[in-house]
Amino acid sequence: MRKRFSVEQIVAVVKQAEAGVPVVEVCRRVGITEQTFYRWKKKFVGWSGSGPAAETAPGGKQQAEKAGGGAESGQGHAAGCASKKILKPSRRRPVVHYLRGVYRVSQRRACRTAVIAESTLRYQSRREPQTALRSRIREIAQVRIGYGYRKILVLLKREGSNIGKKLVYRLYHEEGLTLRHRPRRRRFAATNRRERVKPKAPNEVWSLDFVADQLADGRRFRALTIVDVFARESLAIEVGQSLKGEDVVRVLNRIGFATGGAENAFL
Repeated sequence: MRKRFSVEQIVAVVKQAEAGVPVVEVCRRVGITEQTFYRWKKKFVGWSGSGPAAETAPGGKQQAEKAGGGAESGQGHAAGCASKKILKPSRRRPVVHYLRGVYRVSQRRACRTAVIAESTLRYQSRREPQTALRSRIREIAQVRIGYGYRKILVLLKREGSNIGKKLVYRLYHEEGLTLRHRPRRRRFAATNRRERVKPKAPNEVWSLDFVADQLADGRRFRALTIVDVFARESLAIEVGQSLKGEDVVRVLNRIGFATGGAENAFL
């Protein structure tokens, strides 16, 4: 999934590189390529947020309108500068009322900022309220707590109602009966951990571990370390970009031929 960045986030990334952080490290933290970073730097150099500096920056005004959902430049406080774009008129109407109540602006200016027509703002729906059906859906949802709109539709059809699923879905959401989906937790079987043997001589117990790191150019690598627990001696350090089971067996066999092997090995 492609991640979208706001103008403020892009400026913060560019300023990190200007402060002395290597470009490779900045790109790794944010999760972007160097081409994307230099494209941002070319477009937002000199950007300082909202106001006159935003209009003088290359592409600043267009980026501000794009990030803010079409708000006018210079209105950093307007709801149109929110990071999430508002699409439905039902969600734009509260924005207009908020602007008029908090910032004391006219209806025309509030509508222009929220990108909604004044006729749409004043429109009154002539749709049938479906009061009886709403109350019945709410009654079923209160009795059947775990039922969604699909199961409620089945019960309504059993009662003889000839309605569609889209109507039930709309009323179900408007009444605020949407169920909260919780991710399933993975259940692990209870297992007793094997008790580790305390060594009394060298080559009785070896400890294996995998560590990972990356080079200055961003390439990652792994290392297999094998240590004698009693002697505190590093027997081998196998380094590679990908270590498989065959590599582990090969290293253990090589050390075993040289030292005689170990009675126990723990990972």
